Amino acid sequence: MKGLNALYRRLVAKQFTHIADLHNVLRSEYLRMRFNLGRYRVEHINKNRKGKRQLISKNKKLLIQQPTSIQNYLDVFERLGFPINLTFKSIFDEQQ
Repeated sequence: MKGLNALYRRLVAKQFTHIADLHNVLRSEYLRMRFNLGRYRVEHINKNRKGKRQLISKNKKLLIQQPTSIQNYLDVFERLGFPINLTFKSIFDEQQ
C-alpha cells in the first residue's frame, strides 16, 4: 500500500487531465479508487470476465462472440473523449 500511495502522489503531481486504467487488476483498482476520491475522471477496461466464464462453463454454456482486446482498449479511449478510427490493412497479399 505504501508504494501505491507514493505512486498516486507522483501521478497527481503530473496533473493529468485524463486517466485510463488499461489493466483492471487489484493494484490499478486501488489507484483508480484513490483518483476517484480525488475527483479525477478515470475510465477502465472491461475484460468481459463474465462472458469468458460463460464460454467455458460446464452448465449453461453461452457461445457468444466476445469483443477483441483491441476493441476493449479502443472503448476506454472513446469513453475518455478520444475516439479512434481504426483502419487496418493486412501486410500480406490478399491473393495468397
